[in-house]
Amino acid sequence: MHTPLLEVLDQTPDDTATWDVLADWLEERGDARAEWMRLTRDVELPHPRWTRREQLALARAEAAWFPGVDTRALGLGWRHGFVAHASLTPAHLWLLAHPALRFVRELDFSGVATVTLPPRHQLRALR
Repeated sequence: MHTPLLEVLDQTPDDTATWDVLADWLEERGDARAEWMRLTRDVELPHPRWTRREQLALARAEAAWFPGVDTRALGLGWRHGFVAHASLTPAHLWLLAHPALRFVRELDFSGVATVTLPPRHQLRALR
């Protein structure tokens, strides 16, 4: 991923122009996450009325972010192509360090007593 753009987004995560530049950069490199980033730009997905295009883009994005991992149990919600919220169990705590969770805003922990988050996280909700 383009580190300078990600550092700008760390400071201004709601800057849609910078998200668009990152999506363009990924697309130029043939990265499947570019389409998913655009689809989740203005709405957090999953959405109850997904189109076939969104379903395919999600499958490609999850394969790119989490190769070989079954993500169905994680309760992932996406925004700007990154995970915006997730439901994690103790077996999934390794995901906290994953780059896809760089901009996570909500985490739901089932059966976890205490968790220390890396400082880059800008959480809005922790359950």
